[in-house]
Amino acid sequence: MSFRTPAQHGLWCLALLPCALLSSFTDDFDPYPVKSVTLFLSLCFVLISVLTAYHVLYTVADERKVSDFASHVFKAMVSDLFERASSQEVRLRRTSQDQLHYTPTYRQRNHVYVVTALLNGIFVLFLKSSHHKPFHPFTLATGSMSLWSFAIILPQMFRLFPRSFTFGEGTLILQGVVLFLFESVNSLFLIIDNPATEEGSFSIIGKTGLLACSVVCILPLLPGFKWCGKNTWFAPTGFTVLFGMAVPYLWFTLQRNPILWTMDQILNVRARVLLMICWALCLLIAVLKVQSQNEYGQKASTRTRKYFHVIMVMVYTSGVIVDPLFLYLSSIVAQCVFMLLESIRYYCIQPFSQYIQSSFAVFLDEKDNGSLILTHIYLLIGCSLPLWLCHGVEAVTRVQLLSGVLCIGIGDSAASYFGSKFGRFKFPDSSKSVEGTVASIVTQLMFLHGLDYFGFIIVTDWLPLYLPVIIVSVVEALTTQVDNLVLPLLFYALL
Repeated sequence: MSFRTPAQHGLWCLALLPCALLSSFTDDFDPYPVKSVTLFLSLCFVLISVLTAYHVLYTVADERKVSDFASHVFKAMVSDLFERASSQEVRLRRTSQDQLHYTPTYRQRNHVYVVTALLNGIFVLFLKSSHHKPFHPFTLATGSMSLWSFAIILPQMFRLFPRSFTFGEGTLILQGVVLFLFESVNSLFLIIDNPATEEGSFSIIGKTGLLACSVVCILPLLPGFKWCGKNTWFAPTGFTVLFGMAVPYLWFTLQRNPILWTMDQILNVRARVLLMICWALCLLIAVLKVQSQNEYGQKASTRTRKYFHVIMVMVYTSGVIVDPLFLYLSSIVAQCVFMLLESIRYYCIQPFSQYIQSSFAVFLDEKDNGSLILTHIYLLIGCSLPLWLCHGVEAVTRVQLLSGVLCIGIGDSAASYFGSKFGRFKFPDSSKSVEGTVASIVTQLMFLHGLDYFGFIIVTDWLPLYLPVIIVSVVEALTTQVDNLVLPLLFYALL
């Protein structure tokens, strides 16, 4: 297995998603029972991830007797929480060559599987002792499948996609994928969202569409289904999943034509039509920028890539202010498009893969040195996460919905621009400057105060906003992880 370099392991990322999920439960805990199960599974994933990291990353796991397991894990991982490798941690690390040829022993696999079995038993007890009405057997079955799938797939994904992630990034992505599949399948099977309301219908349509897209993208990776990723079969597979499974399910659940109903809900609301026109112009600008950069033929600089951050700020800020529910559905559509484009490139589906590869090539940076190109997907996910994590866009504040835009659209862009232009004083062992971090903090606070001044947000106590802005800006300067992915989760968890 091979990890993205140069970067720390990013073990502090293992707990980001559970913290963000826990934060979303603070005001109205568990409006839907499946949400609490999702949180419980995320905590189980953290324990499995820690044990897997211990075996995969550190040589002490090779000893026949590991009586000081907790001591070694604590000493080795604490330094990584601060993205700085201590001498103790370096001594315990496997070398890159060792990681490349590492194969877990029978005993090490048993450690992970025994812990997974114990967690599975606790999961069953958790469902049976829940204060809610008895859980559906389907939830128990899919929850157990999620636990075992996570434990088995985690060490394999770094072999399947070499140099695409650090351990923390890969674990965070797998956590998100498995939890999304679990919650979506359960909410759609049990019809938790109310199809009689617009919000419930949009949620059902969004989850079904993203689930169908995920199936199309993941299916060729499964044993026995590699033929689905071939030129001849990729498009028919997609059409079969979409129009043979997703659309009929939506028609049955909503009791109406989902496509015509969605178009009617959009075109009959003037604000949504204006938003679509505005977003179409932003999309046109982005496409023209990609085309001009490809014609120029040189690698895009960091400052050039930040143009896309600015476009995301325009799209998401306007959407949150005018119609967050429509933005929620639109963000899922965009995510499906990005996933399909990357799948076409990765599976070499002709004649489109070469054009996609050449379009992406000039925008690649050191974080895209693996088999997957994910920076643009990370940017979209980072801005959309608050919309996807909340229990309803009407139940949270606009500041929470804008947390992703704030830290990576405003803060990260300002830090990049001012840091590259005026940065003189660097953080220890980092290329990031103090001036860039100060600019990030100042611009985020100015953006918030501007929205408050014009009445787009209402803030009565600024201290709970100042602290997360400062903390996330400092983390952005110190971390070697993909900031588009980790910063929005951190910010959302701190709010």
